[in-house]
Amino acid sequence: MPSFLSFDTAGGELFFQVAILFKSNEFFRERTLLRYMLGSLFSTQGVWIQRLTLGWMAWSSTHSETWVGMIAFFMFFPTVIFGPFFGVLADRINLRAGVISLNFWNSLLSASMALMIAHGWHDPYLLLGFALLLGLTTSVYQPMRLALVSDLVFNPKYLQRAVASNSIIFNTSRFIGPALAGIIINHWGNATAFAVTAAFYLPMPLLLMRAKLNASARASDDSRKSKKKEGVLSEFRSGLNYARSNEFILCLLLVTLFTTVFARAFLELLPALVQSWFNQGVSELAMLTSSAGIAAVISGVWLSGLKQRNTMLAATRWGSIITAIVVILMGSYQNFHYGLLVIAGLAFFSTMAGIGSQTLIQMIVDRAFRGRVVSLWGAIVMGGASVGSLMLGTLMEHLGNRPVMIGAGILSLLTSIWVSRRLQKAAEDSASAEAEAMATGMVAK
Repeated sequence: MPSFLSFDTAGGELFFQVAILFKSNEFFRERTLLRYMLGSLFSTQGVWIQRLTLGWMAWSSTHSETWVGMIAFFMFFPTVIFGPFFGVLADRINLRAGVISLNFWNSLLSASMALMIAHGWHDPYLLLGFALLLGLTTSVYQPMRLALVSDLVFNPKYLQRAVASNSIIFNTSRFIGPALAGIIINHWGNATAFAVTAAFYLPMPLLLMRAKLNASARASDDSRKSKKKEGVLSEFRSGLNYARSNEFILCLLLVTLFTTVFARAFLELLPALVQSWFNQGVSELAMLTSSAGIAAVISGVWLSGLKQRNTMLAATRWGSIITAIVVILMGSYQNFHYGLLVIAGLAFFSTMAGIGSQTLIQMIVDRAFRGRVVSLWGAIVMGGASVGSLMLGTLMEHLGNRPVMIGAGILSLLTSIWVSRRLQKAAEDSASAEAEAMATGMVAK
């Protein structure tokens, strides 16, 4: 096993690394970032409570993997179509104001859903409509949320840690949120789950109202005000061309695409798999989702301790490859306790690939194109999950779970190996170009 994959996941080691991550006095001076993280602690719980409740309602009312896949499709696919265009908006507006407004809107949506369910409106088509509204809102919010993190970091050396920390918070909610959802649904019902979600969206905008942006973000805001704006399509094309012309960024986007569509999408199908594959119920669904969340947190904490770009690159490459192997293992043996380990492994290694690709993109992307490029990354993550879950869910309903799992795993493995080699070559070419540029500069001096 390569040295960069040698790590200890024991509890003591985990808490040791968490302490290192957050103990730095300098890191705690990033007050604006900490405000954002505190708000995220609440809003991300709402995201996962909402997702699990919608998926469970779809399954309990239809008992169809296709319907569960359709719910995930409607929640995520709008990001594929509209997300990159809203990335243009993210490069044009004040991101703090946008995030504040959209969290208030999310709270209103969840409160409305709670009222409708309380009055007996829970038709599957209503769930699809609500999932579509969430998907459209996410397509606007996703590029703003991802791009805002860099604007809140005042000391550039903490950017990598900030991206990893943001992911840790999101993935911590992956096991806390479903656990809360399971308790709330069992004791108080689906309407209460949505009411709690509505409340959890409110701290974020309240905390960000007094938040400040760093000097780079303020300068960019001033530049945008004075600069003549191009058309949305023109700016979208320029962002797309920037990503396509940068081989390193392009390969990172491809890694994210293949890992999400053929492997990570199975995590979105857990409400169906918990019964159709593991023969269990809602409590075990919360356990499966929680095991995925715990594993993702451990992965994020470990990644936050990586110092070198090459090490992060290696983690990204091997994360995508091992994720594919785990999917093959998932389809090889049908047992709930075995499934807890396999789902944890799927979450751990897919998170390794996801955080790694996002961090590397944030480190090298031009500030002028950040919103558009991270919106492409977000569109792939969200849209890939929707396309993958719908495709895989439909195939499993007609062909059975085992052949689809093993087949998807093999396809993921082949594509991951191919793009991993291409990514390594792009990194080597980029390093050579940087070294040549530095040598030229020294000669000129």
